[in-house]
Amino acid sequence: MYIENINNTNYIKVNDTATRIQLKISDNLGNPFDLKSAKQVVVVIGNRNGRILSKIPNLLDDTGVLEFGLDEGDLLDVGGNLSEVGDNLIEVHIIMPNDEKFVAPSSGHYKLRVTRSIDTLGEKVTTVTLDYFIEKVDEKIAELQDKIDYVEETREYFETHLDETVDLAVDNKMSPFVEDVNENLAEGMTLMANAKTQIKLKNVYGNYQNIHPKVLYFENGLFGYKFWKAFTPYPGGNTTKENPCIAASNDGLNWETPVGMESQLLEDWDGIVGNFNSDTHLVYRDDLVQLEVWWRHVNSTTKVVTLKRKITTDGKNWTETETMWTGNTVGNDHICPTIFWKDEKYRMLSVNTVGSNRVLCYTESDDGKNWSDRVECIVDWGTLTPWHMDFIEVDGRYEMVMQAWNNAKGENNNTSSL
Repeated sequence: MYIENINNTNYIKVNDTATRIQLKISDNLGNPFDLKSAKQVVVVIGNRNGRILSKIPNLLDDTGVLEFGLDEGDLLDVGGNLSEVGDNLIEVHIIMPNDEKFVAPSSGHYKLRVTRSIDTLGEKVTTVTLDYFIEKVDEKIAELQDKIDYVEETREYFETHLDETVDLAVDNKMSPFVEDVNENLAEGMTLMANAKTQIKLKNVYGNYQNIHPKVLYFENGLFGYKFWKAFTPYPGGNTTKENPCIAASNDGLNWETPVGMESQLLEDWDGIVGNFNSDTHLVYRDDLVQLEVWWRHVNSTTKVVTLKRKITTDGKNWTETETMWTGNTVGNDHICPTIFWKDEKYRMLSVNTVGSNRVLCYTESDDGKNWSDRVECIVDWGTLTPWHMDFIEVDGRYEMVMQAWNNAKGENNNTSSL
């Protein structure tokens, strides 16, 4: 689904309660979405730390157009001075009469950019002098030069280390591999780490749009399968369907609902607009021969975050949902909890938001409910923002894979990479 601004209100002054913002909502084929047949339409405005406020818009006509404005007291992200803007992220949540939910845009966010008015600077500003503009231009030139220097250093680093790596490969009698790579490049092939084919696992909603998988492998099998996977469907970015599910396989390619279970779905959406499940993880307790599915639940209104768990000892029957931990999205979060059982303890690494930064944290527990104080892991992320991850133990050491985005390149969660 798409959002189009139709009255040129991408920018708005803070405390401007007169201007009306008009947005057109279209489906994935570009056709106007029938908003008037919806049970509820809500404009959700937030930032990277969560929801700021919600607005109930006016529906103007049958062509998918809605209109809303800011009210006095609405607090949005604003720029620090006249030359800066605050990016406020907009989604339109649409609930149909059958309780099916749509979110526009389907990916990413529409940005409403808010600037300061002169009156909000705390002083009487009547003119902006040439010196002010020169100062700002100099700042931008300095920032640009820093980025140019960074790119040049990166280019020189990779040129040097690529030469060293190729030389080492040849010395280690890997020249056939190097020749094969060169041959492929000569034919115009692009080498990528992404899989060439998709594993087709149809979810409970009848599609293949699944995210956040965690897979465990059992060489001798567990409850009739060698592979177990926890995941959440996420069709079209619909958070009401981002719910914990389980699947099993004996070859890692062909997945099914475990025999004896009526559905993959372990817990459905709670029906509260703005709330959502996310971030499934799978834990095996070898001492009890039990499989545990953990996931994160967020209440966007109260900003309360909980970690939940279900357990099976036969692969068919699951316990009632337990709440294992409670925190919030404003400094006490467990984004993408990665949990494993070792030496009689649950051990968890997760990402927390501290101010405007994301940090990696560690904690442990004997029972999964009473956790030690979290310790921040010292990682030099550079210009990367960590997000989703997994840890595994290999030959007595831990290996991590992290999904992150590069702030220096202007990336965000929709352009993140492993």
